Amino acid sequence: MLIPRDPKPAGPANLPSRDFTKSFWLRHPTPFLQHHRTTPSLPPFAQVVIIGSGISGAFAARELLRDDAHGIVSSVLMLEAREACSGATGRNGGHCQPSLYGHSFDETADFQLQNFHHLSSLVREHSIPCDWEEMKGGGCHAYFSQQYFEEAMTSVAELQIRRPDLAAQVKVVTDKIELARLRTPNAVGAIVQTHAAKLWPYKLVSWILESLIKKEKCGLNLQTGTPVLSLSPPSSTERSWTVKTCRGTVLATHVLLATNAYTSHLLPQLSGIIVPVRGQMSTLVPPPAFLTEPLQHTYSFLGAQGAGRDQDDYFAQRPISTDVNDEDARGQLIIGGGRQLARHQGVGVDNDDVLDKQVAKYLRMELNEFMDIKGGSLDYPPGEPGAELHAVSGWTGIMGHSRDGSPWVGAVPDSPGLWISAGFTGHGMPNAPLSAQYAARLILDALIYSSGHLNRVSISIRDAVSRGNIPPSYIISKERMNRTEQMTVLVSAFKL
Repeated sequence: MLIPRDPKPAGPANLPSRDFTKSFWLRHPTPFLQHHRTTPSLPPFAQVVIIGSGISGAFAARELLRDDAHGIVSSVLMLEAREACSGATGRNGGHCQPSLYGHSFDETADFQLQNFHHLSSLVREHSIPCDWEEMKGGGCHAYFSQQYFEEAMTSVAELQIRRPDLAAQVKVVTDKIELARLRTPNAVGAIVQTHAAKLWPYKLVSWILESLIKKEKCGLNLQTGTPVLSLSPPSSTERSWTVKTCRGTVLATHVLLATNAYTSHLLPQLSGIIVPVRGQMSTLVPPPAFLTEPLQHTYSFLGAQGAGRDQDDYFAQRPISTDVNDEDARGQLIIGGGRQLARHQGVGVDNDDVLDKQVAKYLRMELNEFMDIKGGSLDYPPGEPGAELHAVSGWTGIMGHSRDGSPWVGAVPDSPGLWISAGFTGHGMPNAPLSAQYAARLILDALIYSSGHLNRVSISIRDAVSRGNIPPSYIISKERMNRTEQMTVLVSAFKL
């Protein structure tokens, strides 16, 4: 579905804000990573430079530094403008929910499911302490617009014919008693998806980064507080990419942009293709009913108070610890949205150093108006006008919205050695891990090809690349760039 927007931004994104609002997820940064610089100064050369230390950068680095790639990759340098994982990944809603309906291509749903299961397996295999919890009730999409709900039901009906295996994981709810059980008695209807999880995203990424830095052989070199100012391609006199930072210059054979909303700062030709969009979050004190009966779902609200299709509100409840001293697990509600009230709906805004007071007020009031927060009955009335839940913190973050609705992954056209994994349109958790892994595999393949050494390990890696299952709509190409540049609207990643 096309979402009308202001004219596309006139120029590239700025660098990330030096000062930024404090996210709930960043309140206890990992001491090892805080102000981290693996080496006191920048190395003059790195075989691969990754720009960005969020979920994309972390999963790309993890793939490049896999044990069987030792000898293929000699050095990986990660450059971060601020602190580790201080961008969108460290400022999101703490959700991971694949979207199974409403897509133009079913392989998008398949890919998001693969990301979900990949993360679930990774966390279990390594016992990563990131509060990963798969919801017993799944994910609830509550609709407050009859039109949006009817469009969603049509999408699910088409999915039942086309892909019954996917449709079996999606349930349409219209019965008032069932809506009340979902604690959304005032919704027009709801769609519940089987797979949904909540987590502490910063802890996941910080675990990966720390483990990579501490690898005995060819560990990751992370340099925080090192914004990249510009990139210069290889020339007749210099065969490497020149990465200019505020602390000096690094030469690199390959450069991966894991920069999401800020990609156009270094790649101006993507201005207006990957558009910065500011979102806002709050941490709310839960009402008593949410403590006695914790939520069994993560939630998205669609069509609330005139919100557009790509302006869903979303929230999840933090765990409830028996330890009275655990201030991070008191059942807090992590809620985001309200973009329809923000100036320009947040489109084209790339600074996360301020809060929008009107949006903050909306987030404090929304649950009281649209949800049963008292554990009431089928006939639960809306809350008292103007009543608010107490907010203990608030922050903003910058998403990278793709103008055509799909991420941008792969080799940048006409720029050998330059790669990208970005533009996730607010749906990074069920997209970014395997997108970044795919981009990293392309780099490994290029390194193997350029070295001319095809041994058993390199052949297995090349086979893995050939089996890449990334949706074709995600692949960057010159044709796709030209086509997208002609679009005068942003496209929602959630197409009804």
